[in-house]
Amino acid sequence: MTVRVVAPGEHQITIRQGLLPTPGQRMPFGMSDSTGGAIAGLIEQMDHPTVQNQWQRILALWRSASLQHNPSTLPAPHVSKGDASDVSVEWVQRDRRFGFVIDPDEGESGWYFVSSPDSGGLSASGDLSVLDMSQLLAWATAPRPNSLSTS
Repeated sequence: MTVRVVAPGEHQITIRQGLLPTPGQRMPFGMSDSTGGAIAGLIEQMDHPTVQNQWQRILALWRSASLQHNPSTLPAPHVSKGDASDVSVEWVQRDRRFGFVIDPDEGESGWYFVSSPDSGGLSASGDLSVLDMSQLLAWATAPRPNSLSTS
């Protein structure tokens, strides 16, 4: 599985097939196969220990928050790696997007969420010390207004 590059000049990350579950097998922590596989592959391929440790903490928060929310309904994330060992993961939906940007300098790492006016027009971001993963997943998985439903 290859995850799409989302910005010029960034490196493509290839996730080895062995990291993905077999067909019908569910990923742990309520993640969809594509999300769990992408994040597991991403963590394994990181070349900077500080970045890897930050992603491990995000994954632990995701695991806990997914007990209340169902992130398996999210699309596959877009994953990109910059030249300075920074990594970003973004989930893009028709009416909202959210993600994480993780930098070797922990003070430069953060999260964000934005939604269209029809879905509340919310814009939120912060560094990882103020990350409320449960709230982030609640925003990301909230039902869409009828005018934006996918049918």
